[in-house]
Amino acid sequence: MFTAAGSMAHLTQQQVDAILDTFNTLTSSSSQGCVRILWALREDSQHLLPAHLRSSSSKQAPRDVTSNSADTAAAADDAHDSSSSSSERILVASWVKQTAVLAHPATKVFITHGGLGSVHECLALGKAVPLVVPFSNGADHCTIGQQLESRGLGMLLKPAELLLPGRLTKAVEGLLGDEELRRRVAGVAKAWEQAGYGPKMAAELLIEFALGREASKC
Repeated sequence: MFTAAGSMAHLTQQQVDAILDTFNTLTSSSSQGCVRILWALREDSQHLLPAHLRSSSSKQAPRDVTSNSADTAAAADDAHDSSSSSSERILVASWVKQTAVLAHPATKVFITHGGLGSVHECLALGKAVPLVVPFSNGADHCTIGQQLESRGLGMLLKPAELLLPGRLTKAVEGLLGDEELRRRVAGVAKAWEQAGYGPKMAAELLIEFALGREASKC
């Protein structure tokens, strides 16, 4: 499982504690078996974590996961190592290459703040089911989560719900066990690929936009 709150979010101690309660349950006694977690958390928010989980801990950060896709995928493999103990199944990093983690076959659920870019990457790669948890009531993250939920492509957990005991755990376990939902997400990725959506189309649109701006200057 992969968790990322975005580059702008500042989590509260209550939110971090609620997430950690869920992670501790999932990595020890989940109904879905042994769950392993990679958590991308801003370094300036990591003081809210127990010391042994902070990415500056030598035990918690055996390699740099910020440099390239290979290192990030290797970190994901560490987080998914079935031989690890419960405390070692939570790997925290200040930054990871998100697309590499979302493309990893063991990433089944993506807890995200609900930014459009993150949700698009998740659906385009088709491996993980998005669970939108807006960590504030701003922006359009709740709307994006509602759209995903209404289309049967994910779930929304509102900020107040995150703080309810057991609510996040129940949501994650439900998504981990929902094979039909995972098939729908994979179907979206396949449909987008067949339609030509992806990095190539994005690059072509950016070039077209840039050329259009140049032409408008003449």
